[in-house]
Amino acid sequence: MGYTNSYTQRRDFNDDEWQKIKLYFRFLLSMYGDTVEDFSDPDDSDTIVFNGKRNKSDEYGYPCEDLVISKKAHAQNLQSHLSGEGIEHKYSCKTRANTYDHVVWEFLVYIKCVVLPYNDTSFSIEHDVVLAEEKSVLRDMFHNIQYEYIGE
Repeated sequence: MGYTNSYTQRRDFNDDEWQKIKLYFRFLLSMYGDTVEDFSDPDDSDTIVFNGKRNKSDEYGYPCEDLVISKKAHAQNLQSHLSGEGIEHKYSCKTRANTYDHVVWEFLVYIKCVVLPYNDTSFSIEHDVVLAEEKSVLRDMFHNIQYEYIGE
């Protein structure tokens, strides 16, 4: 049993948001290349897919489930269901508390707290341990990244 990271996407990312997400994903790959592996389809620039690197000594093979982030909220690879406000797309990724968990959570928090406006409710994230919307400190955690890495 491991940790579960989830997000709910209620709208498409716009071009500017998606560029920031892709740029930060490349940054994560450069920082954690020994931990994560990119499984994105090179012919699909609107979807990011990654997982932890395979550990040959691990009986399970890959650390757990892929994290899939798509520019389009209505992508086929996301589970759709009706909510009181219309259609939502919820995606969960189990990581079994490996180092991969840290990278997945950092990526989701970055999207929620840096890419999107502070009061944007179109993208929500959850972790077994933390609900990001209840932790305003997460936004402060990425304050420096927004200015130093993205350049805003």
